[in-house]
Amino acid sequence: MNSATATPTKPTQTTSPAPASPLLALTRSKAWRWVLLGYRVAIGGVFVYAGWLKMLDPIAFGDSIATYQLLPAPLIGLTALTLPPLEILLGAWLLSGIQPRYPAFGTLLLSVVFALAISQGIIRGIPIDCGCFGGGSATSPWVTLGRDLLIVLASAYLYLHSRPLAHEVAPSTAGRETAQTG
Repeated sequence: MNSATATPTKPTQTTSPAPASPLLALTRSKAWRWVLLGYRVAIGGVFVYAGWLKMLDPIAFGDSIATYQLLPAPLIGLTALTLPPLEILLGAWLLSGIQPRYPAFGTLLLSVVFALAISQGIIRGIPIDCGCFGGGSATSPWVTLGRDLLIVLASAYLYLHSRPLAHEVAPSTAGRETAQTG
């Protein structure tokens, strides 16, 4: 092959294109990853702590569930025994950072259910014991509802924007080509 007729090859581009908007740039920044980590730790910690306290006294938690007047008696005991381990599982999974979208979706669903249960109690004028952190909580239902709605928003954000830890650690190979010349 004659060197005068050889076509030069373009070097492969290894940088990603610039984000389309400043908001997109912010959500891809390292600082924003710290925000996501903060959400994961806060929500995961709350769920582990709340589940643990409920497991310590399932009878008191069952009494709290009964104040909502939503479930028949046989389901109150079942819920009091199964909900705390589920909360601990979701919280620990979220804290682990392994596939965080899945536990974020779980905490989102549970928090929506909790917010709806508290809302119906407020609307019906039922004096409810939240039961969020075991029995005997003196927290106002409005404060509890506000806290649940914050967890709903943070869980939704985590669900929409989280990536697995492996994605953060492993180098991306997208866009790289292996050109072979012959």
